[in-house]
Amino acid sequence: MERYFDKRMSAAGLYGYAPEEIIRLMAARFMGSHPAAPFIWRAWNENGIRFDDKARVHFDFAKRFPDAGIGQIVYAAGDLYCSVPKKTRFILTCSSPLSVWLNGKLLFRSNGFQERNGIPCEAEAALEKGFNRFLLRSECTAIGFGCTLQNAMPQWEPCHYILPFSERNGEAGFLYTAPVDPGCAPSEEVWKDREEASGLKWLPEPGRTPLREEGTFYAWTAWETPEGCEGAILPEETVLLDGCRPRRGDRVSPGRHEVLLFGTLLNLRRAVEGLPGRIVCPVHRFGDDRPLLVLGPCARACGDPAALARLGALYEDTAWRPDAEGMRLRPYAEVPLFGRWTYPLGVTLYGLLSAGRALEEKSIENYVLRHVRQVTEIQAYALWDRQKWGFPGVNQQLCWLDALDDCGSFGSLMLECDPEGCSPSIGRIADRIGAYMLREQPRTLDGTFCRCARRRTFLTGERPEPAR
Repeated sequence: MERYFDKRMSAAGLYGYAPEEIIRLMAARFMGSHPAAPFIWRAWNENGIRFDDKARVHFDFAKRFPDAGIGQIVYAAGDLYCSVPKKTRFILTCSSPLSVWLNGKLLFRSNGFQERNGIPCEAEAALEKGFNRFLLRSECTAIGFGCTLQNAMPQWEPCHYILPFSERNGEAGFLYTAPVDPGCAPSEEVWKDREEASGLKWLPEPGRTPLREEGTFYAWTAWETPEGCEGAILPEETVLLDGCRPRRGDRVSPGRHEVLLFGTLLNLRRAVEGLPGRIVCPVHRFGDDRPLLVLGPCARACGDPAALARLGALYEDTAWRPDAEGMRLRPYAEVPLFGRWTYPLGVTLYGLLSAGRALEEKSIENYVLRHVRQVTEIQAYALWDRQKWGFPGVNQQLCWLDALDDCGSFGSLMLECDPEGCSPSIGRIADRIGAYMLREQPRTLDGTFCRCARRRTFLTGERPEPAR
């Protein structure tokens, strides 16, 4: 067998026959290369371009611009981050003439047959390390106006696009223009960092209008009280101060405090504006700099408000968002090998967990537990996000769930991390995986799981397709 590298550069060359030390070295290498990292939360505009639940980006310009004239053009632009250079494939469909550029180079141009028949077309793209900018040009015709864009393997290579240009501050999605005449093309500055220099006006407009909804809401903010501001009094709308329920008339010492309030939006804004010192957002996120997050409207107050003071909390079919019309907050797993639910990671982390326990190395075991906790505790939010807005930014394979690869290895790891069955999140995911395996995963006539097109199993009385 041909060598991959000189054996003198191997772990065995360093340690000799010392399997425990070699395993420690391998574990440290993996954890060091893929450190624990949180999800990235990004603002997202409901008026922006949307994904469906299969990760197709729908540039629905005929619907958005029903009065567009024949021959008018809409441009769209988005940035895609790639941690390493790689080649990947994208699937495009179009109902009108379409051109796509990637990092300034033409990637795809449609022809009349593709446009008339909506035939999916494949384009191979060479992504660079760092941010890769897509620019799409769609022309309005009598037969249609728009296109779709999808990575060829979205469950394995989920694409998290963010708005280009520094003015947008990392907001999620695509920018697009209103219809313009064919001669109104963007300048070369469209490949650079300043929106105002691109030569076109981009949509959606930044969400600046405060929420106009009626009812009662939670508000969450961080309050920085300066020295010399001894004894500031909490507003009566306060339900939590630094995670604890305050008493009426409590006074606050100088320093940073997290505050959770409940009431009407008008009263909440007045209460926050009346706090002495500085008000800042309590969590790190991109695309929005408002200091106040809101959750609601809520028909009633939550019995345990402490459970709400975190991103990813759901209450009465609502979640934390900026205090702005049309703006939402969505989580994204943007580190390649941490905070993701995939088959290869399930196998890898299962091995790390076993190694950590065998070697009594708590640092290895804790790394795995943190990874599993992060992906399982966000799953309820991921399913809600998918239902509301389309393809989620986290746990794509677990949300997709249409093959044993999507549940088996990581599901087994998940159960190993919760042997006593104490985690409600893990319990709910296990129940969902179990239901899928019992009722949906295809099988042969003798009941053996098989790889074939997803259909109901023989348990329902329907004959499955033969395995391929």
